Amino acid sequence: MAGRRVASGGDAESDYRPPDPTADRRMARGSRTRSFLLDATLDLIEGGNPNAGAREVAAHAGVSDRLIFHHFDNLDHLFTMAVERKASQFSALTTVIPARGPVDVRIRVIARQRRRLFEAVGPVFRASYARLPATAALTKVLTDQRRLLRHQLEVILRPEIAACGAEAPEALETLHVVTGWPCWSSLRFESGHSATQAERITVFTVGRVLLLS
Repeated sequence: MAGRRVASGGDAESDYRPPDPTADRRMARGSRTRSFLLDATLDLIEGGNPNAGAREVAAHAGVSDRLIFHHFDNLDHLFTMAVERKASQFSALTTVIPARGPVDVRIRVIARQRRRLFEAVGPVFRASYARLPATAALTKVLTDQRRLLRHQLEVILRPEIAACGAEAPEALETLHVVTGWPCWSSLRFESGHSATQAERITVFTVGRVLLLS
């Protein structure tokens, strides 16, 4: 009988409905609009306008501003989702390599990955940290990112950190600080170092922390 399906147990299921092409198209259109708004927000942040209003974001995305509040709770929600989108695009730069081989090589790998990550997401991170204390959702995004970076250090430099003995927790925390975004931001935008110089300073500092611990 049309509109009915027989289950494996032999009972007829009367609630079966065929796929709705119209609903599928509507969902696809909504997904595209959401993506346009996220990309527009990131474009504006990276262009030096981290506090764009709804009309600016919508105009940049080429959609009606009312759609922002259809897809997002508010502008803070949109901003947070945009930051999360940007961070996920560069998740490969927080990969963990085995704690084998010369430590100086592993330190250079860490410093190079941090350079590539922070240079890529710098404007977004700067805008995010400028909002602190932020909403719980944005705070979680930033906290999760810091946790990933800390874990990367803990694994790649595990033998050297363990060799610090009772001071291992302090050594890890120091490494986490000197290789984190706030320190990179200070080197780049307060001290005026180039990305190459900041990378060399990171290598130097990590090496000295492990040597002196």
